[in-house]
Amino acid sequence: MESAINYSFPKITYKSFFWAAGLPGFLLIFRSILFILVQRRRSFDEVGSVDASATIQILYTVVCFGVSVYFLSKDSFGKFLLMKSPLFLLFLYHLLATLSVLWSVNPSMSGFRAFETIAYSLLILSVFSYLGKRFSIDEVIKWLSFFFVFSILFGAIATERMAGNGFISIQALLAEQFNSTPFFFFALLFPLGFWIRFGIVAISILSFSNTSYIGMALGALFLAKGNTFLKVIFFCLVGSLLVLIFIFDFEELLQNTIFYGQDGIGLEYTTGRDKIFDLAIKSMQDKPLSGYGFVAGETFIINDQFKAAIGAHNGLISGILGMGILGGVLYFLFFAKTFFYVYSRKIEKRFKAIFLSSITLVAIHSLGNPGIGSRVYGVWIPSIVILTFIIGLSYLLTFQKDRTT
Repeated sequence: MESAINYSFPKITYKSFFWAAGLPGFLLIFRSILFILVQRRRSFDEVGSVDASATIQILYTVVCFGVSVYFLSKDSFGKFLLMKSPLFLLFLYHLLATLSVLWSVNPSMSGFRAFETIAYSLLILSVFSYLGKRFSIDEVIKWLSFFFVFSILFGAIATERMAGNGFISIQALLAEQFNSTPFFFFALLFPLGFWIRFGIVAISILSFSNTSYIGMALGALFLAKGNTFLKVIFFCLVGSLLVLIFIFDFEELLQNTIFYGQDGIGLEYTTGRDKIFDLAIKSMQDKPLSGYGFVAGETFIINDQFKAAIGAHNGLISGILGMGILGGVLYFLFFAKTFFYVYSRKIEKRFKAIFLSSITLVAIHSLGNPGIGSRVYGVWIPSIVILTFIIGLSYLLTFQKDRTT
């Protein structure tokens, strides 16, 4: 494995960003642009239809899959990570999703959505492997920061285009919490430059997302596992929280932070997720072993009563609804294995703390938003990107200690 690593470290710049990760990286980056060009509003009745826009996205997914398979077939490092790391559990989850076409309420939907998750997860792995063999760890993280900034900007453009506007507003940027919060701890604690840190941290904090706030709060607990600098930050955060609790009533503090803008405190004040979860849990009890088919099951069951909702907004529930208990088990094992994979590594404390914090944040995100466990939508790509890079970087930091500059 080590013989495939190049220890001559070039620099990644804004200009070289687009091609630094080769064709896989370009395809991943260009997806944001393609989405702007072909996106359109679709009603629920059109969810399973295939129009010109859907056809282009299907063809693009096929291209991404073909390119990924080609690169990984010639890449021992990428294949090693796929088969010998927690990514193998994610791959098994997606294979099970593919098999669910055999019992799905909509086989074509389950088949394509499963193929899509395989295509993009392999593409993201190809991107990391390409970068990991050619650049230092610091430069890989820099590429990652450019990717999230690019995703935020083009996500905001897509939002404005859907609204019929010709400019990017502050509101559209603040709506990009899916593309900002998974990278929150990286942007906050790695030396990536003021504007990258300011932009991503500001969007994450001003997202007014309960799920994001809970993820950031729980993720921050692992800063105590870091070096002296991160421990200082952790104790400052804890100290600030204790002061706020002492000054304000605890319920008032929750109302003005995690449950800001809601009518009360509790799961029932989470924009309808409690009702979606109740319906999903009742439906799971009817088919606990097989489920109803990947994506198709949650889409049609939940929308039967909630016309504005397409999915469960919870990866674990999505897994069980689609593939039964085994789907839920694989989902849980992937996150647990990823966490302990990093936790058990003998790597620098600052990396371990930031990685564990980010894993926790992504896990919470995927339990409250469309993400890992369901289709390629919402926080799915940012989450898979950050976890794939964390797993790969943890390996490099363990066995290639001189990869940092």
